[in-house]
Amino acid sequence: MKNKLLTFLIVLLAIAGFNLLAKRFFFRIDLTEEKRYTISKATQNLLENLDDEVYVKVYLTGKSIPGGFKRLENAVQETLEEFQIHAGSKIKYRFVDLYDEVKDEKKRNKIFIELAQKGIPPTNVLDKENGHQVQTLIAPGALITYKDKEVAVLLLKGNKLASPQEILNQSYEGVEYQLASAIKQLTLQEKEKNRILYKLQPPACG
Repeated sequence: MKNKLLTFLIVLLAIAGFNLLAKRFFFRIDLTEEKRYTISKATQNLLENLDDEVYVKVYLTGKSIPGGFKRLENAVQETLEEFQIHAGSKIKYRFVDLYDEVKDEKKRNKIFIELAQKGIPPTNVLDKENGHQVQTLIAPGALITYKDKEVAVLLLKGNKLASPQEILNQSYEGVEYQLASAIKQLTLQEKEKNRILYKLQPPACG
């Protein structure tokens, strides 16, 4: 009886694992066929030649995010997953839900101010909840850290004269560019810093 139960559990786990892998595998094939997240050769080269970890902290997430922004959040996550394929463990990321992690409103507002000062101005969005309009403050951006340097990435980008939906669509299409440009900026700064330090070092005595 025990052997039969054990066999059943093993088969069940195997099926569950296969389904999970299959879902992931076919999902990635779909992305490739649609060319939605097939990142450019330039981005691939950038990621494959990283010499240290890049840490990405994304603030666009949580239950408070309206439906339209969820698509942008998904685009960011899927792009970062693609980045990891080429950079491996040198790309690390985390999504931060300020409303879940920072319950105190004053502390949360302080973080919004700090993010704005860094280059991620908060956006006040309207959404409907139980038939009523609800205003939510969100930070549609990410902070990227490389070695001792940090740069802010504003993920909500687009023509200011466009409609909100058009801005979201433009932002959605520009995720790879925004993230890759920030990483490139940080790595170039580090190379420049090393070049200057090398010039300042006195020649070794023979």
